[in-house]
Amino acid sequence: METFYTSGKIVDIVLVFVAVEFAALAVIYTRTGRGIAPRDVASNLLSAVFLLLALRSALNGMSWLWTAAFLAASFPAHLLDLRIRWNNPPGPRRPETETDVAPGRGDR
Repeated sequence: METFYTSGKIVDIVLVFVAVEFAALAVIYTRTGRGIAPRDVASNLLSAVFLLLALRSALNGMSWLWTAAFLAASFPAHLLDLRIRWNNPPGPRRPETETDVAPGRGDR
């Protein structure tokens, strides 16, 4: 079991789960229009993938340059995720038109 973790194989399994998660979220959003838009979650998962690859490279004894490159690559993905979240904060949307106002609420 120790080899399973120290070899980085656990990271490979987590990467598969991340890919399945993204695919499931994309399918749900495409079919129902509900959930998180794939473009909104992609940067978050991309940042996570780069961090996982950095961990895997360190566990496998790869050159420190690979680990540094993966860590550096995660930063722009993280910044993109922050930008998306900053522009689209979670929570209820403010009604845009009178038809969007909930029944019984005529105020804006």
